[in-house]
Formats: sequence, C-alpha cells, structure tokens
Amino acid sequence: MYYVAIIPKYNAYIEGIRSEFDPLSDAVPAHVTLVFPTHWDNPSAAINHVNRIATHTPPFTVTTRDFTGQDDDLIFLNIKKGNDDIINLHDRLYTGPFENLYNNQLTYLPHITVARIKNPFTWQETLESLSAEPSEFSFAVDRLSIYKVSAGKDILIHESTLKEMPIHNHTVILNKIGSPA
Repeated sequence: MYYVAIIPKYNAYIEGIRSEFDPLSDAVPAHVTLVFPTHWDNPSAAINHVNRIATHTPPFTVTTRDFTGQDDDLIFLNIKKGNDDIINLHDRLYTGPFENLYNNQLTYLPHITVARIKNPFTWQETLESLSAEPSEFSFAVDRLSIYKVSAGKDILIHESTLKEMPIHNHTVILNKIGSPA
C-alpha cells in the first residue's frame, strides 16, 4: 500500500503531542494525507501522475490552528490557511490512476492527526487540554511525498517538487484568442 502526503517541517511541539498520544508517531511522520493508503496496481504510473500534478502546482503556505475531535478516538490539528489549496490538490490527484480510488461519500478535511486515544474519557480530557494550548504554526508546502506502508515504519519512496507555471504560457494563450501581444 502507498499514500501521498504533505510533510510539514519538523515542529517540536506537534511531535511532542504525537509522541505522547499517537501510537503511530514512530512509524508515520506528521502529515496531511492527499491520497489515502491503498494498493497501487502500477506504482510507476502513479508516481508519474503525482509528478505531473506537482509540476503544475505552485508552492503555498499552510497555517494550522485549533484542535478538534473525530470519531471519538482521533484528535486533529486543523488546517486554516491553505485549506483550499490542499483540497484542490487532493481533488486533482484523485484523477488518472487514482480516479477509481476516490470515495465521494466522505468529506475531505485537511488536517494533521496528533492523537489516537481509545479511552473516551481520556480522549475528551486530552481534547479539552489541547484546545486550551496554542496551536498555530505555518509551514511551506513545496513538495509531495509518496510513502510505502510497511511493518514498523512507513518508507519514503519519492518526492515531487511543486513548481510555478511559467508566465510565457499565459502570453501564448492570450495571443491565440486575439488579444494584443
């Protein structure tokens, strides 16, 4: 199984929360999932697709703020700035080789999972405690990371760098529709 994610720059505060409350913190880096873990029939085609999307996506900045609970066992750090950019990227990735993997019955909410707590009382107490803490930090999104799920620790297999689209492409389009050059 593989997945595509945004990996934020290291943040000691977030990693401290994850190491205390997320049993997967040693196996999976803090991340925003773009394409959820699944089996890829053709990993080379999938990597090429991710590269194509990255080539046409300018880098952007993300800002997190506020912790929320999900499914009575997860705690998310929410994305506030850059949320629309991430949703757009997610939607564009779920084309081509990922098109048949898209589940339109679930709403995609960009976030970083910081806790997985099975005890409902501890989950509620932790959520209330974290909600009183500062939670805003920003990071640049300049690459997409592809991981292979493996026993013990997920393995980074590829990174695609986000790139600005060249300005001259806009001039060519304008010239074709009759606008003055």
